[in-house]
Amino acid sequence: MSTYVNPTPTAVPTPPPAGQETPNLDDVTVCLVLDFHRWGVRRKVDAHQVETDADRALLAVSKRILDSPEYDAIVQHDGKTRAWVEARALPSLLKKGIWRLPVALVEETDVYLTTRAAERSRLVDELRAAYPIRLQETQARLSSLADGDLPTADEVAGKFSIAWKYISYGTPTTLQRLAPALFARERQKAAVQWQEATEEIRTVLRESMAELVTHLAERLSGTREDGRPKIFRDTAVTNLTEFLDLFQARNVTDDSELAALVARAHDLLYDVHPQRLRNNDALRGAVAQSMSQIKATLDTMLMDRPRRHIALDEA
Repeated sequence: MSTYVNPTPTAVPTPPPAGQETPNLDDVTVCLVLDFHRWGVRRKVDAHQVETDADRALLAVSKRILDSPEYDAIVQHDGKTRAWVEARALPSLLKKGIWRLPVALVEETDVYLTTRAAERSRLVDELRAAYPIRLQETQARLSSLADGDLPTADEVAGKFSIAWKYISYGTPTTLQRLAPALFARERQKAAVQWQEATEEIRTVLRESMAELVTHLAERLSGTREDGRPKIFRDTAVTNLTEFLDLFQARNVTDDSELAALVARAHDLLYDVHPQRLRNNDALRGAVAQSMSQIKATLDTMLMDRPRRHIALDEA
């Protein structure tokens, strides 16, 4: 599916610097649109129904009309699904819920989302089955704030959905035949947008690695007040190794500087289980020192990073 977006004309865009090739991100990525929908359990409460000596004009009170572990399980499931996608996708500069997904990761992502959608459907069925009793329990706890007219279990289940699609925002080639001048102008705009997106993607990847490396270096370095090594969770290592493993597919801007650091970190952590770092002080110290050196290089690379762009709907 190809979607053409013709923004309201603003100032004439500045083209990329002379002699600098701007990668066409549409050749190496697709835009992934991912939507989660679920029934909301928060409702406003009239401040006059709450006993307080505060100025009620300053209050914004809400209640939760359903307290259900089955509902919470769906929320947690959605959060993990989104986190998995964000670990592979890249910023699009379009709007919230739209990412650029490297072409190399599309098939894996589609299989994952299909599996997660089936799991989510089962969770919704569990909520549907538990809903009558959970609703009764919650309304009893709300007492005078309980609502008298609430949807049925089937109506609630119908409010849950997950959908995704892949789209392209490239300039439609039909314009080249119908309006060559307009086509040329839109291609120039696209080139500027690709340049901005390229800078943003490069910055995001560098910042992401810097954050992971900094966290690991800090947890591996130094000792606690009792003189023992600092405690760290497995995720301090596994989150970084996941980033390193996915980097080649996500490096759609051909960031050679970051690629060199990724290769260095990958070699350093190859076959290093978190428990080995806990048990081997020499290995722990060597990894901590190397991570600190990588962090210093990343800090230098990020000093001149471009001003971050704010995407639509993400103020």
